[in-house]
Amino acid sequence: PRRARDGDLPGRAYDWIIGEIAGADEAQRAAIRSRAALMHDEIMGPRPTDDIRLVAETVVVQWLHVYRLEAEGARGALDPARARTRQTELTAAQRRYLSAFEYLIRVKHRQLDRDNRVLDPDDD
Repeated sequence: PRRARDGDLPGRAYDWIIGEIAGADEAQRAAIRSRAALMHDEIMGPRPTDDIRLVAETVVVQWLHVYRLEAEGARGALDPARARTRQTELTAAQRRYLSAFEYLIRVKHRQLDRDNRVLDPDDD
């Protein structure tokens, strides 16, 4: 992932969520940004298409959201109402994260199918 610039929605989402997790701690911000970048690169794989790049950004944003909610819960005592709300938010964020990953798998399978047809056009 990249640093946010004007019109860079995923970058702005990364920066906002990382700020929510790390606050003013620059070392923690750098560590989270580095982990997110590594995850992004691993998900994209070699020769990513534009659609895989886009889905990879979505997966990483969803992962950051789950991470933020888990970090909030790990910080300590929440009042019971906030704890219930946080758990509901966490469950929804986990579902979105898994859904983004499932979509990534479908997109990658379609890319593999296209690549295989290009490599073997006589196999119809």
